[in-house]
Amino acid sequence: MIRSSSHSLKFLNKEKQNQLSLLISEYRSLLQNIIDEAWLRGIPEFDFNISKNKLSTKALLPTSYLKTFDTWLSARLKQAAGKQALMMKEKVA
Repeated sequence: MIRSSSHSLKFLNKEKQNQLSLLISEYRSLLQNIIDEAWLRGIPEFDFNISKNKLSTKALLPTSYLKTFDTWLSARLKQAAGKQALMMKEKVA
């Protein structure tokens, strides 16, 4: 089951645009950091296999690993970024 919702950003005021931009920027930064760490050092306590430039992993990262990243994002957003990072086959530019 895929859960999703759509939201219109048409009526955002300037303050909410700034907050959304800040959130997206922080999420992208966390995502890039997770990818960099995974490729450079691996993920401790995790079945992590790099073969032929592809990752073989479980769907979710350990919470203890995600806590090592310095970010103000919630645990749910951290886990979403971790899951997204694991599904990528190449680094994000």
